[in-house]
Amino acid sequence: MTGRVFLFDPHDSSLRIWRRKKIKGVDLVHVDAHMDFAFHQADPLEVILERARSVSELKKKLEYSQAFSYFEKNLSRQVDIGNYIYPAMRDGIVRDLYWVVPGSSREMKGSNKIITAALRQLIRADRGKGVIFRPARDILYADILGRRFYVCTLDSLPVLGQDVLLDIDTDFMVIKSVRAANNTYAI
Repeated sequence: MTGRVFLFDPHDSSLRIWRRKKIKGVDLVHVDAHMDFAFHQADPLEVILERARSVSELKKKLEYSQAFSYFEKNLSRQVDIGNYIYPAMRDGIVRDLYWVVPGSSREMKGSNKIITAALRQLIRADRGKGVIFRPARDILYADILGRRFYVCTLDSLPVLGQDVLLDIDTDFMVIKSVRAANNTYAI
């Protein structure tokens, strides 16, 4: 895996490559103005059975997945540029995620409210057991899906002493802050 580079657009194509290469348990450094991590509404039956917290949640998720499969038999068709990291983590391809956000530590401080809200939403979706930690001024992390989910700036990205998957979205280079990430007209 060392030294292999793939260049493509859209970058959710990386999930297909990671699966084809049978990659497992590797950290992902995701350099992007957007998180690209949203839980899928329709999951495989075994995931629904494992993750349901109540009978009503089980029923709702089964109904949603059944409705989705009525229109599309292949659950992987719901993968797009905004949610491809979730199945990579769920399937064990990605161990820990390092989301590198644009801007300086000062900019990250200004984006803290948005980033924390996004992490809290993911924690709620993941059985609500997680806690957000701040070991340094410009690093946050939480445990989601039983894995570590870091948010940092390029300057605060820790030195990683192992092979990683590196995903760079060009919007990182033109968007100055997570606070401006939804302003697509500026790209």
